[in-house]
Amino acid sequence: MECCNEQFLQSYLDNELNGEQSEEFEQHLNTCERCKRELDELHTFNEWMEENIEKNTSQIKFEEEEIDAAWNRFEEKLAEQSQISKQENIVHVENYVAKRERKSTAFYKKWVVAASFIVIAASMLAIPQINSGAKAFFSYVQENIFNYTLEYDTESKVIRDVAGNLIVYFEAGQIYDAKDNPISVEEYKRIIASYGGMNIPYNEDDFTLYDDALIRGIDIKGKSEAEIRKAVEEDRMVSLINFEAESIGMELEGETESELRKDFSEKLERTVNEAIENGIQNLKKAYQLDPEIYHNIGIDLTNKTDEEIKIEMYEFLVNGSIDIPYYNKDDLKTNIKVTTPARSVAVQFFGNDVLQADRILTESKELGLDIDGMIISEISDLVNQTKHP
Repeated sequence: MECCNEQFLQSYLDNELNGEQSEEFEQHLNTCERCKRELDELHTFNEWMEENIEKNTSQIKFEEEEIDAAWNRFEEKLAEQSQISKQENIVHVENYVAKRERKSTAFYKKWVVAASFIVIAASMLAIPQINSGAKAFFSYVQENIFNYTLEYDTESKVIRDVAGNLIVYFEAGQIYDAKDNPISVEEYKRIIASYGGMNIPYNEDDFTLYDDALIRGIDIKGKSEAEIRKAVEEDRMVSLINFEAESIGMELEGETESELRKDFSEKLERTVNEAIENGIQNLKKAYQLDPEIYHNIGIDLTNKTDEEIKIEMYEFLVNGSIDIPYYNKDDLKTNIKVTTPARSVAVQFFGNDVLQADRILTESKELGLDIDGMIISEISDLVNQTKHP
C-alpha cells in the first residue's frame, strides 16, 4: 500500500473506511513513519478545531442595545466581500465541494464549516462590540487554516486554498494571482511556499505531465514532451532535496541540483549530530526537574549515557504506539493505534526525521557505503538494498 493522502487519513479518523480498507491501512501504519506522523498531526488538529471553536465562539458577545447596528455592519462586510474580484464566498465553496465527490465527505464538511466560520469572523472583527477572545481565536484560525494546504483543480487549472479562495491560476503559459496580475515564477513559488503543501486530485489519472509542469512553474513553451518530463524530474528532485534538508533543520542555498547535493552531503551529518546533542541535553534538563513524571511513562534516564538515551528514544519512536480496541460505525470491533506518551517525548525533543536520519547514517557507516552526494531517502534505499539484496 502506498502512502495515503490527507483525505484518506481524515476518512480513517472519521470511521468512513470499510473494514478491509481499515485493516490494510493499519498494516501499512506498522511500517510507515510518514503516515503515522501525518495521522497524528491531523488527529491533533481535529481535536484543536473542536475544542477551540466550541470554547471561543461562546465568548462572542454584543452589547444588547447595539445588536441592530452590529448586524448592519456585518451585512455590509459580506456585501463588500461579494464584490472582490476572483474571490468566492462559502456558497461557492459548497458548490465546489459538490463537484468533487471523489474526495472524503467528512474532509470537506470539516473545511466548509471552518471556512464558514472564517467568513463570518472576518466580517465581524470590524465590529467594536466583538469580544477580544474572539479576535485572538480568529487570528489563530487564520494562521492555521489559510496556511494549511492548497488544492489544484485539473479542470480549470487553478489553485485554491482550503476555503475555496482563488490563489493563482494559469492561462496561455502565464501565471496570474487572485487579482488577475501576471506574476513571475519566483513570485509564484514564494506564494506557494507560504502554504503548508498542495493536494493533487484524488484520481491521479486526471493529473497529467502538463499539470505537474504548471504547478511547478515550469515554462513549457516550445518544449517537447521529453524535455518537459526532464524539467519536471529535475524540479522534483530539487524540491525533495530542499524538503529533506528542511525536515532536519538544515538550510540550503544552492540553486542547481548538483549544488544542493554538495551542500547537503557536507552539512548532513553535522546537522543531525547537533540536533541529537541538543535533544539529549534538553531532555536531561527536563528530566531533572521532575524524574517521576518521566518514570510514569516508562522513561528512566538514571546513569544512562548519551548514546543509550539516543537508542532508547529511537526505540520509542519506532515502537511507541499501542492498539486500542473500539467499535466502528458498523458496530464491528477493530483496533486503532494510539501514540504512547514516551513516543511523544521522543518526537518533541528530537524530531522524527532527525532520529530516522541518524539511524540511516549509522547503518550506512556500518555497511561501509559510499553516500557522497546522496540525500536521506537515497541513502535509506541503498542501505535496504545492501541488507536485503
